[in-house]
Amino acid sequence: VITALLDEGKANVGLTAGPGQVTALMTAINNNNEEAALKLLSVAASAGATKAGGPPPTLSAANAVGDTALHRAAARGSLCLVKALCQARADPSMRNVNGAQPIQEATAEGNTDIV
Repeated sequence: VITALLDEGKANVGLTAGPGQVTALMTAINNNNEEAALKLLSVAASAGATKAGGPPPTLSAANAVGDTALHRAAARGSLCLVKALCQARADPSMRNVNGAQPIQEATAEGNTDIV
């Protein structure tokens, strides 16, 4: 369904929902759906970076606790998604409300292969 909607241009990858402002990319990561997350990431990356050369806005979006897609992928232990997000210029230095960066989330969850 995600692929069909994205291929037809009927989905807004950057749209956030709920009080935590969760993106579709974060939802896919939270549900351990790497295939959907990679597809969403591909579309977000092709949508373009900011004028200053930064990452696409979807990659900078943070939920209610300040986690970005990179925080969630690191905490979930998805090395594939962490690599893809970094290649798409997700900012590994962003901190959540607890002051943790994605690498610290990975460490806290025991995902040492990401560190």
